[in-house]
Amino acid sequence: MRVAAAVAILATGVAVAGCPKKKPPEVERPTPSDVTPTVARTWGEIDPEFYGEFMELADWGLTLTVGDLLERHDTDRWTRRDAVWGPPDMPVIEFIDTDRPTSDRSAIAGWVLAPAAERSGDELLPARRAGVSTSRPVRAVVLRDFIGAPEAPSPEDVVLVVGDVFPPPWTFCTPTAPEGTAVAYDTDRGLKLGLVRVESKDEGAWTVDHVEFLSPGFVAEEWWTAKGYGDCAAFAAMDVQGRVRKLRPR
Repeated sequence: MRVAAAVAILATGVAVAGCPKKKPPEVERPTPSDVTPTVARTWGEIDPEFYGEFMELADWGLTLTVGDLLERHDTDRWTRRDAVWGPPDMPVIEFIDTDRPTSDRSAIAGWVLAPAAERSGDELLPARRAGVSTSRPVRAVVLRDFIGAPEAPSPEDVVLVVGDVFPPPWTFCTPTAPEGTAVAYDTDRGLKLGLVRVESKDEGAWTVDHVEFLSPGFVAEEWWTAKGYGDCAAFAAMDVQGRVRKLRPR
């Protein structure tokens, strides 16, 4: 009896001593759903959920990374190229539709990256030389050079026309540069539509030049500076009913 008790106590002691310390809880990233398109060749292919990861990961308190997007998108279908957009210089991973036998335009999806972390000495390697880490944060995704975008007499009218895909509300502003452009954006949804005058048509013709997905709650003024707009003076606001209210210049 005494021997059995001693063995039991010893076994219990070993079990307790051998228990590993509990690791701090880790935040699990959402499981990717079906693979979604990377590039939109036509306006009709664009879906607001193409890059819904910005909204989804924001709800989890997480930052979207290159790895997150690579898991969820059909990037193998497109030609990949590391590039710099600017000015100012912004590192971008481009996915390009190079198989366009019937068109001279190649649709592009640009994953705009956060600046590479600065390091000292020999450890500093620009992203263009070292390759892009899958943990690199993605600041925005831009869809551009698609065909078939609708046209309308004014920026507000264009946004009303595309309201079945991207419904209001919106705020409208005019960048200092480039000329002949306007922006419709909604910080709550992390959406931006780049609007331009249609070339070779009268000054009243406008269309959607690009669609930009960002993290919800982005600070508009900071993003305009990062994009090189200088300033973007708000001139109108559209409510959820599509009613437009003109804004006074600041």
